[in-house]
Amino acid sequence: MTKLSVDQVPLRGKRVLLRAHLAVHLNADGNVANEHRVLSSISTIEYLLENRARSVVLVSHIDRPHRRRVERLSLKKVHPILERCLGRFHPEEGRKGVNEAQIADFERSLRSHGDIYVNDAFGTSHRDNVSLMGCGMELRCAGLLMKRELEYCAKAVESPERSYVVIAGGAKASEKILHISNVIDCVDDIVIIGGMATIFLKALCDMSIGDSLFDAERAKLVDGLVKKAESKGVRIHLPIDLLIAEEKSAKSAPRVVSLDEAIPDGWMALDIGPKSTEKFAEVIRKAKTIGWNGPAGCFEIDQFDKGTRGIAEAVVEATRNGALSIVGGGDTSTALKKFSLEDGVSHVSTGGGTTLSLLGGYVLPGVEALCSV
Repeated sequence: MTKLSVDQVPLRGKRVLLRAHLAVHLNADGNVANEHRVLSSISTIEYLLENRARSVVLVSHIDRPHRRRVERLSLKKVHPILERCLGRFHPEEGRKGVNEAQIADFERSLRSHGDIYVNDAFGTSHRDNVSLMGCGMELRCAGLLMKRELEYCAKAVESPERSYVVIAGGAKASEKILHISNVIDCVDDIVIIGGMATIFLKALCDMSIGDSLFDAERAKLVDGLVKKAESKGVRIHLPIDLLIAEEKSAKSAPRVVSLDEAIPDGWMALDIGPKSTEKFAEVIRKAKTIGWNGPAGCFEIDQFDKGTRGIAEAVVEATRNGALSIVGGGDTSTALKKFSLEDGVSHVSTGGGTTLSLLGGYVLPGVEALCSV
């Protein structure tokens, strides 16, 4: 890694501003469903404290409050986790928020908290937010989590063993379609699952998708993306069947449809079907490098978790046979936790879109802003 990291910096007596990625996945009750992102930053916090930093101020967020104070998104939710892991934690009062005209003041206020800026927020470093760009501080370095994330991704980017498979799914389809265009230059196979799949199927096959996830603007990019893949010899794998239901509920009565059937109005795709799961598993089992971001369906509900489970088991099997597997994103890591498969992959990343961006060779603004060595 050519960027300065925190283990190369004298810390004794210094005030540290630590930009962390504590955007935990919340369940329907608003409680923390997966502690992975918080636990992943503990090593950096402990390192700072053990090396006698005078103070450590954490800066983070949960989702997007849109310049309002939203109690559900308060970092108070991660306080008990930090307190349990560190034995002590004294959170400051939250700010009311700033408007765009106050960005410079906001940067100065952050800078006043520290002598050294440490970025451990890998999962949001594909953005150029003020708190991710070093806050104008002279000494800007990567945290231990950031360093570990970059080192794992470097293995997949610099000299990936073939075949190289990227699996893209989940609900944040609009962002991921752009990331897929970047990874085409690097991979052999792209497996499309989750909400991404219905956008592709509608755009390419004019399939009637009922009330399934769809983004008309991003759908316009699909044809060009597929043609780019064909020109590079990259295989794009789409589902051949889907599990649909009238509502996203454990009480719904799902059924499987093939691609030559229309999804009725009022119904939606909530998982890939069994034939698709097996088809994708065959591709994944042969891989030697795997990047996965986004589940195959609404895995939180047991009757819609079979596709995600099948994908996860195939990734674990490939890893057992020597593949490097990087699994990213809050939902995907939560799914691995549900299936007790977290230890079966090479690396569970705290980033989702960030991981896809990096695997596609995109320069992350938050990383670029760090000092070089």
